[in-house]
Amino acid sequence: MTIKNALASVAVKDIDAAVTWYEKVLGRPADSTQISGMTEWKFHGGGGLQVYALPERAGSCSSTLTVSDIDEEVARLAKLGIAAGVQVGEKVKVFMVKDTDGNSIAFAQALETTVARDAVSIARAAYEAYVSKDRSAIEALIADDFHFSSPLDNRLDRATYFTRCWPNSRTTEGFEFIHLVQQGEQVFVTYGGRSTQARFRNTEILTVRDGQIVEVEVYFGWNIPHEVPVGEHRDPK
Repeated sequence: MTIKNALASVAVKDIDAAVTWYEKVLGRPADSTQISGMTEWKFHGGGGLQVYALPERAGSCSSTLTVSDIDEEVARLAKLGIAAGVQVGEKVKVFMVKDTDGNSIAFAQALETTVARDAVSIARAAYEAYVSKDRSAIEALIADDFHFSSPLDNRLDRATYFTRCWPNSRTTEGFEFIHLVQQGEQVFVTYGGRSTQARFRNTEILTVRDGQIVEVEVYFGWNIPHEVPVGEHRDPK
């Protein structure tokens, strides 16, 4: 069995009062209320938080929410009248608040020295998502302010990228990496690609920031085998 995701859940006595509190703390309305007595928030990383009515368990639950800037969250909650003191460990910053029923909700930020995945491994994971057709995996890797450019695309935003580019995963069979080099925030990638229709070679530059891909530039045009004989030149049409 391969576990791909997880949901946190919190039991409350009064679902309406709890939803009002969570909307304030999370800074936005819920994403789903399709099941009676349960409300759900979904996050870009793929996980979610479910709040449901179950009075006998209310107050005995706990959940942890990961954030990119914990100091910013503390300041935001302070403006809402919710006090939070930050505790700093060797690998993480964390603070905890109590909801309307006494459930513990922790906010946590991993310190930069504990980032588990470097830019190269993040780049590899993005290509692997195309091969495995795993939409949730690549959504977790693509930042909200992502842009995509190629000879045919001029800085597509995240939503347009998934509409126009992600369908190519259906015919993607694999990648053979020829160059995979990191320089600062950028990863320079040259690969041989295989699809159900053809073999090809592309070079791409991926910019990775805070654990997510914020920009991709693609340079393509080579088919494999090369359409021009060895040692010869062909003028463009």
